[in-house]
Amino acid sequence: MLLKVFIFIALILLVVAPVVGCGGEQGPEGPKGPEGPAGPEGPAGPEGPAGPSMIVAMGIVDADGTLLEAYNIDWVMPESGRRWVIQLTGIYYTEWDYVTIITPAYDGVATYDSYDGLLLVETYDFDGVPTRYGFSFVVLAVP
Repeated sequence: MLLKVFIFIALILLVVAPVVGCGGEQGPEGPKGPEGPAGPEGPAGPEGPAGPSMIVAMGIVDADGTLLEAYNIDWVMPESGRRWVIQLTGIYYTEWDYVTIITPAYDGVATYDSYDGLLLVETYDFDGVPTRYGFSFVVLAVP
């Protein structure tokens, strides 16, 4: 009877030992399984702070020099047939210190310059002939 118990225990050890890793070497790694589906999208992060407003001044000037819309503009004065002189509020304007965009209201081109802290705008038709066109403009601070 004792012999049967020893044989029974020996048989169990022969079967169970390799399964639980007792004494044997680890086999090679098996092949990689297929990639699983993407998980759910995470929550949105917190909103960042608003960026600085770079707009220093902007406006719309009619062909007769009337200021139709204005932001930080003290006055506009027509001068010499095609030129407008513009005083910006609290700003000594130079073309090198600001980014300036001028858009003629009609088919043509516009140029700008500065003199003694004033913004000067001139308009021309596509042939280069000075013409009194209305225009819109925006002056941006350089960061």
